[in-house]
Amino acid sequence: MNLFMNKKIVIFCLLVLYSSAGWSQKVLQLQSPDKRTTLQVTIGDEITLSISQDKVTVLEPSAIGMSIRDISILGEHPKLIKTTTRSVVGNIIQTPVYKKSEIKESYNELCAHFKGRYSILFRCYDQGVAYRFVTKFKADKIFVESEKAMYCFPSQTK
Repeated sequence: MNLFMNKKIVIFCLLVLYSSAGWSQKVLQLQSPDKRTTLQVTIGDEITLSISQDKVTVLEPSAIGMSIRDISILGEHPKLIKTTTRSVVGNIIQTPVYKKSEIKESYNELCAHFKGRYSILFRCYDQGVAYRFVTKFKADKIFVESEKAMYCFPSQTK
């Protein structure tokens, strides 16, 4: 009976650990101004993003990150501190080397701030999505050794 109880306790502990691992993930969502495009950012052991348009997946969860020489690997075991959002509607951008002289820009933006003095800025436009890493390191110069962008497209994508 004692061995049976010990097995139950071990199984229970494993189930608790397994289920709490999922709790450590954070999921952030951002939609385009026309609400047709959705960007989902999952923060767990790494940062992944996925995109859907009109409820059809166009990018499956895809890992992103960046290796900075002598500093760290951004996006590896990230610790989210806070998020901020904003919307921009009808911003006019002058375009000297484009077929139009100006473009009207509208987007929703999510900035995820992480421990380690970096953030990732995500933008969701009606036409697509974009992201960029923003750092606040004390170094005068930084050297990007590599960028991780593991894009996973659905199998039916041509």
